[in-house]
Amino acid sequence: MKLLLTGFPRYADAERNPSEHIVAALGGSVVGGAEVVGRMLPVSAERTPGAVRDAIAETSPCLALLLGVTPGRACLSIERTAV
Repeated sequence: MKLLLTGFPRYADAERNPSEHIVAALGGSVVGGAEVVGRMLPVSAERTPGAVRDAIAETSPCLALLLGVTPGRACLSIERTAV
């Protein structure tokens, strides 16, 4: 089983982006029997959708987990649309 894990690099409003560190730490590992394939996405509303489609096409994952950060948010949340 293959898991696609994505994150973003640091950007203007974020002093640091934990998703970048999570992808770096887990990409290339095996967790719970799943091969974790890490990909960094561009911080761009125009380029990110295509980059996600490309990553899915390249890796053919069983599951995709797309991570990000919202400065000021104190807890984990699930988003349907990036803010």
